[in-house]
Amino acid sequence: MSSSIAELTQRLSGLKILADLLQADPRSPGTALKEDAAADPLISSAQKLQVPLLAPLTIGTLLASVLGEMDSDENALKALTHHQTGKNN
Repeated sequence: MSSSIAELTQRLSGLKILADLLQADPRSPGTALKEDAAADPLISSAQKLQVPLLAPLTIGTLLASVLGEMDSDENALKALTHHQTGKNN
């Protein structure tokens, strides 16, 4: 894995912010989104964080994708942290 702990921590922080924004969005979870990043700051943020844009692209599917990425990054961070602390012992 080429990601460092600092990179994962930074990405995870961005994903958490995006998840909070999606959960607070007043639109229905079924609201369709366009992949045009200029039209929606949520899409722009997702693209910067390299979140997969699922089809159909809606508030709900984007949130699911973000939550999946968070879970993956949290697991990778735990593994890297465990690996590094194991090296130090």
